[in-house]
Amino acid sequence: MERRQILQWDPIFNVNIKNVDRDHQKLLCTYNQLVEVYNEKGSFSKFSELLSELTDYSLNHFKMEEELAKDIPNLNFKEHKIDHQRFIYEVAVFNSEFERGNYHQMLKIIDFLYEWWSTHVMLFDQQLNINNK
Repeated sequence: MERRQILQWDPIFNVNIKNVDRDHQKLLCTYNQLVEVYNEKGSFSKFSELLSELTDYSLNHFKMEEELAKDIPNLNFKEHKIDHQRFIYEVAVFNSEFERGNYHQMLKIIDFLYEWWSTHVMLFDQQLNINNK
């Protein structure tokens, strides 16, 4: 089994908007819990519960973030929103697979979430920071 590393919060992740940074910290914490369950060969039901929690929290976070982002000049709001929709779709597919007992998807889910963090949060969401300085 391939182990995955948890991600430590780093100030470089900050976008300097209190609510966004707080949400990102919560999302990173939930991601790390998913990694821990996977690495420790924990229960599939716990993994599924955490994935659902991540999905629910993300939906609320995206609404708030889109509300902030839509008025920021020079930010590609449409592309940002499409990327949120891609996340929602991908995680919904993973949730559906999990509910059908396809537990072999755990690593794929973790890798998708890691890629999401490294691209969306570090690229798209950092535009919130750049445009708010």
